[in-house]
Amino acid sequence: MSTPNIEILVSTMHRADLDFLDQMFKNVKHSEELSVLVINQTSEDRQLISDRKNVRVINSTEIGLSKSRNLALQHAKGDICLLADDDIIYKEDLIEHISIAYNDAPNADFIIFRIEDEMGNLFKSYGKLTYKVNGIQQFLDVRSIEISFRRSFAIEKGLSFDEHFGLNAMYPMGEEVLFVHSAREKEANIRFSTNVIVTHPGKSQTTGLMPKDKVATKVLIFFKVVPRFYKLYLAKYLLYLSRQGEISSSEISHYYRYGKKVIAEFKH
Repeated sequence: MSTPNIEILVSTMHRADLDFLDQMFKNVKHSEELSVLVINQTSEDRQLISDRKNVRVINSTEIGLSKSRNLALQHAKGDICLLADDDIIYKEDLIEHISIAYNDAPNADFIIFRIEDEMGNLFKSYGKLTYKVNGIQQFLDVRSIEISFRRSFAIEKGLSFDEHFGLNAMYPMGEEVLFVHSAREKEANIRFSTNVIVTHPGKSQTTGLMPKDKVATKVLIFFKVVPRFYKLYLAKYLLYLSRQGEISSSEISHYYRYGKKVIAEFKH
């Protein structure tokens, strides 16, 4: 089995040293074989420098997760790239899982893996197993740290993140959904793996967002991905927020009207 050149694209902010990488890769066998590119969004007077052979650092004074991801795409060198946040912990067999997946699917442009929480449970419901991603629902809830892709495909197709979406942007989440959607529109061969490659401790970074921000962001994503059915997906999302206790059942109609208003304004 051949081992591809794997590069981890890490987005972080205001780092003074690389110690956080030790936590991220503490369980990974042969982690020194991985290339790591760190995008550190910081101030001009606080620059991060790498003293590790397998770690490159790019400091940027721009703010925004999608801006960070795009800078990583521009400077990546690996054959297979993984998107990473700075608070995750990779699993022991990361390199093996990536290598086997791409050797078993040599025509795959993207392979989406699984996440677990700190208790060892799946981070979310992955639904019915399918290896080829065809259905909309399979990637409407995709997370950045599940995503791996061939850099050659991303370059050839000019893939990038929509900088209006993601943390510290106008719409503070969903950038990874639109990224995978753009790949799908450009006929990417997207595969799904049942292997867990990473642990995400704690809650999602979007947990503290206000319902209004979540609804505005989600309805725009639905409109971009499933324009004919965005109202249906909006209704389902509002029911989900109600079940989670983030909005009351009496507020569903209010947020449904608000979601349609967001789309009306977006069209104009």
